[in-house]
Amino acid sequence: MSEKEIIRRQRWRPGIIQHYEEVSKNAAKTARYYGISRAAFYRWYRRYLDMGEWPEGPFHESSEQSPDHQG
Repeated sequence: MSEKEIIRRQRWRPGIIQHYEEVSKNAAKTARYYGISRAAFYRWYRRYLDMGEWPEGPFHESSEQSPDHQG
């Protein structure tokens, strides 16, 4: 994953959480709107709640990596 892609994702996920909290208050609709699974949304949201804020660094989740990813 390129540095540009990492930065884009760092900005994208907090935007989804913000949309959920300020606009929809509906996880299923938010996930559908952004084209992600509810499981992914809840995983990100739980992480956000556990930390109290969104971290600066990238997330590394093995479940989101492609099968041919070597790293």
